[in-house]
Amino acid sequence: LMLKTLAYFLGFLLVLVLIVVYTFGYVVPPGYIGVRRIGFGPGQGYKKSVLKPGYHWGVPFFSYSTVHLVPTTVQVIHFHRNAPAKLGYFPPLEIQTTDGAKVIADLTLYAKFYKREGISENGIKHGGPVNLITEVGLTPKDWFNRIRRNAEGELRRALGELTTAQFYNPLLREEKINRAHKAMNEKLARFGIAVKDVLLRRYIYEAEQINEAIFRKNLQEQEVRLNSILREFEEVRAELRKTRAKYDAEIKTTIVSGQAKARVLRSEGDLFEKEAQAKGDLMVAEAKAKVTSLKAAVFNQGLGAKLYVARELLKLLSAIKGGVLSDFNPLDVSDVLNKFGVNENSLEKNDQQ
Repeated sequence: LMLKTLAYFLGFLLVLVLIVVYTFGYVVPPGYIGVRRIGFGPGQGYKKSVLKPGYHWGVPFFSYSTVHLVPTTVQVIHFHRNAPAKLGYFPPLEIQTTDGAKVIADLTLYAKFYKREGISENGIKHGGPVNLITEVGLTPKDWFNRIRRNAEGELRRALGELTTAQFYNPLLREEKINRAHKAMNEKLARFGIAVKDVLLRRYIYEAEQINEAIFRKNLQEQEVRLNSILREFEEVRAELRKTRAKYDAEIKTTIVSGQAKARVLRSEGDLFEKEAQAKGDLMVAEAKAKVTSLKAAVFNQGLGAKLYVARELLKLLSAIKGGVLSDFNPLDVSDVLNKFGVNENSLEKNDQQ
């Protein structure tokens, strides 16, 4: 019975411990990793294995277990004139050139914190979140200040090797910025910090006459570029006019040529139509003549042919006015033909031919 009671007690105690552990646990939000710190006892100190986003156990009593958050997203740091009093904003960078001129520069840095210790893509050995917390500090303000101090030192050292005139040269300026960028990463890597990029957004010279000279030079360059563009534009416009005139002439030539061809085709069509019509008329006349010839042959051979001719002659004779016919028998075709001087035998020969 005592063993059973002890088992129940231990089970209850275990459940109570689990409830306390997860009731007072920690949430690692997205975009962060957690670094657990054990305050005392076995495993005391920071754990190198990071906590991924999610819910994790915690024991807040006597600070036994605490979790520190480290962002994994890109952090933006500005060096800016009239910088607001916000985290990540610092005054502009002042650079002294070799000939004594002072340049005031606005820059932007993009940085990230490594999730674990290792070797970077550039072959640099780097630390992890534990190094960031133990060697730099617990807060983002500490981390940003470390990046700021390192960036200011390297950029001033590299860009300060330029003269006032050389600083205006973008190739020389970018070369020095790249060298400073590389030096930053070499020094910040052991803290688990990587500077991804350095952007020089704007710069001015403290001496007003230098800024005025730069402005005039920029204006002159812009005017030269504008004049060059205007010349190219005029050349293109002239070429466009030339091309338009060329194709307008070709269009007009094509229209005139088409109209001439249309007239020729129309004339040929009219000629063909007239020739075809004349040929058709000839064929009709020939057909009519043949019909008449055949009809005459039929009349000549038929028994009632002479009677038909006589009847037709009566119509003709009835139309004759102002004359007298004597000894005329309209029913005697041979006699009628003889009176009109037509030889019947010659008609028969013509019909036979």
